[in-house]
Amino acid sequence: MKRAWLSAVLSALLAAPGAAQQGELGVNLSWWTNYHPEWVFVDAFKGAAEWVPQRVVGGPWNTGEPIAQRPDGYPAWLAPGQAVCTLMFKDIRGRYPGGRYIVLWDGDGDLELLDDARPVAVERNRIDIDVTPRDGIRLRIIRTNPNDPVHNIRVIPAGFLSTYETQPFHPQFLANWRGFKLLRFMDWMRTGEPIAEWSERPTPDYYSQATSRGVAVEYMILLANLLDADAWFCLPHLASEDYARQLGRTVAQGLEPGRRVYLEYSNECWNNAFVQARWCRDEGMRRQLSSNPFEAQLRFYSQRAIELMRVAHAELAPTHQVIRVLAAQNAGPWTGVAIMDWRDAWREAEALAVAPYFGDELGDPATQHQVAQWPTERVFAECWVDLERTFVATAEHARNARARGLTLIGYEGGQHLVGRGGAQDNQTLTDLFIAANRHPAMFFLYMAYLNRWEAVGGGPIAAYYSTGAPSKWGSWGALEWAAQDPLTAPKYLALWLWNVGYRIPL
Repeated sequence: MKRAWLSAVLSALLAAPGAAQQGELGVNLSWWTNYHPEWVFVDAFKGAAEWVPQRVVGGPWNTGEPIAQRPDGYPAWLAPGQAVCTLMFKDIRGRYPGGRYIVLWDGDGDLELLDDARPVAVERNRIDIDVTPRDGIRLRIIRTNPNDPVHNIRVIPAGFLSTYETQPFHPQFLANWRGFKLLRFMDWMRTGEPIAEWSERPTPDYYSQATSRGVAVEYMILLANLLDADAWFCLPHLASEDYARQLGRTVAQGLEPGRRVYLEYSNECWNNAFVQARWCRDEGMRRQLSSNPFEAQLRFYSQRAIELMRVAHAELAPTHQVIRVLAAQNAGPWTGVAIMDWRDAWREAEALAVAPYFGDELGDPATQHQVAQWPTERVFAECWVDLERTFVATAEHARNARARGLTLIGYEGGQHLVGRGGAQDNQTLTDLFIAANRHPAMFFLYMAYLNRWEAVGGGPIAAYYSTGAPSKWGSWGALEWAAQDPLTAPKYLALWLWNVGYRIPL
């Protein structure tokens, strides 16, 4: 199967006109948790889950006891008999690097390593473990001195012990996304979380970068510099002016001069499935921006976006090219007009962004049982039809943006094969959608998709998203896991080849 797939791809590329144009293709880095199979950092503990309170001996998985935490997230002390537990690489089918790991920590206390980890040597503030990947690593703090608490835990593959501090990103992660021109950090920033002040953000020394706080901006800056990519930041919907100022200042100081910085206010504030959209609706109505709730929502989004981006722009403009982004619903071109024209917001923006997905209607709960019985060939036939329908709306957005001197860009995009409204629990439907995402035909569909985007005049677009296992909630990952063979990942292969200039006239 692999050789046949490779032969089909190579035949198509040989028939193509060649690397006539470099793409401006980016990627949304996936929502990162301890159960996402993307090896972001060398230090596995940077992907640790939230602490769970337990007992040192016996007791339930979660006692519900409060945990007294330091500013860096480590326990300041433990009550008598109390322990805290966290997990790494959980529920990813053992798809993470095994072998010898070195566990290090500062402070006075004791750790316990369980599940896939087998301790082979114990010293003061160091445990060597052998790891056989199956179901993840469990780490517990079973004693900590309140006068010198356990902190700065590191779980390092032995081969990286001398380099993890100066080269924190896993080389497989860097290799997967090197060459992509733009990194959108919306999920890394945990957009939608109730963060208002800069002091509430995650810092590089916070115990994990995979909690509800998200990833530190400093790591985003470092990654963009290492990958020679532009950086796209999303301001929290509750962000204060000081948050916007500090973000702009931090990026201006750390990101390589001249690199493009994309600024966006939150994410999909038109989409009432998200808390930030509902908040914009409520604020718009409270401020009496319209008697129509949705119009009030769009207007509040527009003016708050400009207010915050204006503050960040002042910090960034002297050193970087800034792309201020107003985002709208692809299926409703009028939403883009409403957002751009409210108080002439377009005058303080450079781009209108949309997310041209295709295949969404196949997940309709009203037709789920019918669709679930289709062969994959029927799914692709319907996707080709929907592709054309999608870009009719996208082309109108492009015309509206150009009329106001803005560029149309893509904040997300790609296939949207997922059940919704209860249809996500239809396992037959889910299996069909997963099979379609793995099918070689998806490669050609993505090539055609990107051609359509380019044809309507679209600028940079960030595919959604980098790495993630398929489930009933969608098959969003271009890769299903970090070390997947690209020949088994048709979406990734199409994105990568299109980005370096290959085009197939589909």
